Amino acid sequence: MESKLSKLATFMKQKYDNIIKNNTSLIETTKANNSSSDKASVSDKENSDEEDSDEEDSSYIGSDGIDIHVEFDTRISSIDGMSVRAYFTVYKHNKMIKINIDSKYITDRDSDDEFDTVCYYTTMLFNDFAKDQKDNQFVSYYIDEFMQAITKFSDIIDKLKFNRTIGEFLIEGEDDENEQEIKLMQDFFSDIKNISLDCEPCSICNEITKTKTECKHSLCYWCWEQLIINCDSSSSNKCPICRECL
Repeated sequence: MESKLSKLATFMKQKYDNIIKNNTSLIETTKANNSSSDKASVSDKENSDEEDSDEEDSSYIGSDGIDIHVEFDTRISSIDGMSVRAYFTVYKHNKMIKINIDSKYITDRDSDDEFDTVCYYTTMLFNDFAKDQKDNQFVSYYIDEFMQAITKFSDIIDKLKFNRTIGEFLIEGEDDENEQEIKLMQDFFSDIKNISLDCEPCSICNEITKTKTECKHSLCYWCWEQLIINCDSSSSNKCPICRECL
């Protein structure tokens, strides 16, 4: 009997092959015009192409400035209490499969795309750079390569814990030198009156964090998300210190 893992890997391979083959010209357009409007048009085309299908399409073609890729939404809505969108990224020209875990609500102010949200975690699940690969061709994946990527992610996900200090997921049990350095520096310099630190206590929970609002007030992503989720309207979604909109 075919296992759940094998079924999922087979589905992802077939979906990747079909999307890439059926949208070759569209892929190049997306690569040349990497914007939210282009992504929307790609998504609209795919949806219109599958109007007769009862199956909901959770993948789409995009470009991250590195390579054209197909995304597969895992349907995971939260990890360790944080609301997320977790998705596999399968690349077209370089044989790579990554997992990306982004915030569901908090906008990434450093991104050129206004719809991008903060990335909490990303890692490579499979990497086998294709040799002699032509730019106008796409790499082929085997089912066991998808199985390898899925298995690695399933091993990781249960160990992820959200770290409020750095605003990212860490694998439980792994020491993070960056977090330790932040806390030690904070502890040493906090009593000096004429300086300010880039890592300070969160305005709500008082945990040390390096994340700040656009108005430069410390607010960890966990508390930030709670403000967004629990606010009655967009007008109440404001910084707890100065009341500027988040």
